[in-house]
Amino acid sequence: MWLTRFAIKNPTVVTLFFLAVILFGIIGYRSMGQNINPNITLPFVAVDAFYPGASPEEMERLVAKPIEDQLQNVNHVQHIDTDIQEGVVEVFVTLNVGTDVNFAAIDVQ
Repeated sequence: MWLTRFAIKNPTVVTLFFLAVILFGIIGYRSMGQNINPNITLPFVAVDAFYPGASPEEMERLVAKPIEDQLQNVNHVQHIDTDIQEGVVEVFVTLNVGTDVNFAAIDVQ
């Protein structure tokens, strides 16, 4: 109750207090650092395999399937996506957030 009575009796003091809080907030916001392009590393590894002249069916059976089977055993794998074209297989491995990509790339190799 004392705070309510004080605020009613001294509205100027309360108004100046809130103006000071707003002013300090604006000053703090302007002086806060902002990085437009932060340094981030996406937990992502890509594997490309080439077999010139092979059909997409052969690429799937001979190249993509064995690679996918081996990548299932790698730790911290979240998702595996494969793109198969004539003579080329691209396997995209998405890792869990927080995984060190350098060590994961070594595991994928």
